[in-house]
Amino acid sequence: MASWYAAVQKFYSEFFGVLYMRFQFHLYALFIVILLGFQGMGARIAFAADEWKSSIGAELGIGGLYYLQEQAPDHKTPQGIISAKIPASLRYGRTWRLRLLATGTANPQNISKEERVYGDFPEAYMQWQNLPFTLQLGFNTVTWGVTDGYNPLDIVNPRRYFDPLRSEKLGSFMFLAKRDFDGGLVEALYIPKQREAILPGENSRWLPREVFVSPSVGTGFGSARVVLPTTLRYHYLSSLELNNALDNNFGLRIKKQFSGLDLSAVAFEGAANTPAVNLARITANATSLFPTLTFVVDPDVYLQAAYYKTRVYGASAVLAAGDFLLKAESAYTKPISVRNDLPERVIESVFGIERTMALGAGSLTTLLQGSYGDRKEAANTSSTSLARIFDRGAMIALRYMPSEKLTWLSSFLRDTKYKGNFIHSDINYALSDTVKISAGAEFLKGDAETPLGTYEKNDRVMLGFNCHW
Repeated sequence: MASWYAAVQKFYSEFFGVLYMRFQFHLYALFIVILLGFQGMGARIAFAADEWKSSIGAELGIGGLYYLQEQAPDHKTPQGIISAKIPASLRYGRTWRLRLLATGTANPQNISKEERVYGDFPEAYMQWQNLPFTLQLGFNTVTWGVTDGYNPLDIVNPRRYFDPLRSEKLGSFMFLAKRDFDGGLVEALYIPKQREAILPGENSRWLPREVFVSPSVGTGFGSARVVLPTTLRYHYLSSLELNNALDNNFGLRIKKQFSGLDLSAVAFEGAANTPAVNLARITANATSLFPTLTFVVDPDVYLQAAYYKTRVYGASAVLAAGDFLLKAESAYTKPISVRNDLPERVIESVFGIERTMALGAGSLTTLLQGSYGDRKEAANTSSTSLARIFDRGAMIALRYMPSEKLTWLSSFLRDTKYKGNFIHSDINYALSDTVKISAGAEFLKGDAETPLGTYEKNDRVMLGFNCHW
């Protein structure tokens, strides 16, 4: 099933990629016409015949992305990005439902050809429901956990890491069963063959460009610090699957609601949703043996992803206390696969306090959140390890809505362990019920060879125009 889905996805991406590259200008123009033509409809298309009901909608966006600093091989080329989401459903009575969600992105100016055109079906499942029972079979995405920005319990689905700060979930083929109770539920899922994550392209700005700190170089060395050449060329080797990590993944979630309090407990055994991405092969000369083995390497650097099996236990809580909303969760992760360059056991915890208050004619929401990660292994500079910024993280976020049409969001994250900062700010304005425009910026700062410092040349500004119906 996984190989069939990969073939369909490849055809989907390549077919529309050829169309896009050949008719770029015409598609941009057509896209704008579609946005302006449909934005006035304001409602989903739906019809009903006897007990059959169907609906289809669409969310289309056109945006611009500009990196403020040059990072070879990317020379600050402005990027125009088109994205689309098309949700659709078909119902028969109250029992049967077919749910589809198609997504696509086109980014022709991207320096990595792997990232220029992408399409996926995060959701494509059949549902049978006869409350209190619900059964789903097909490609699906699942969200566990309650915290914002960093959620250590969101562990079921692999992700697409073209942009690690905005990674997106990939649908996994699963069987999901849920039993609702009065004030609670029990949910179990089984994934016969988990999908692999999609890593940054070989020319991506989200791969280290100056120094690569890796837990291993191939299997013959321990951790190493590799000084990268200016003429760097990354290559991916075929991924490794340890202990059949992608086979037979399963999980369980139990949730109970009390007056003002929600509690959840989860357990999952399966492939880590983020693989270990380490140096696999280099041609190099050693320049230092102590305190860290240091190499200067030839331009061709080979990376390899290793998928390993883990066992995760965790819990979360949400408490409404007057005007305040308190959120907390914790996860214990123990790898089942054993290899000297894999992460060891990890304990991650997050605690947040949120409050929404009236401010003038609008509202202001404030979030304070702290995170703690207990890990035995040292941090590396792979972009898939950016979650290490939450090992000792403190975040403040503000969302101000002076009116129903205008929203301003800003957040500041301080990595107190590795000494880095991440700042995000954006503003959204609704031109109508179906059309929005947005502008935003992000800034990264950190010491050299730390999770944020490795990518501090990726400061960027963004513009967006979005329409849905």
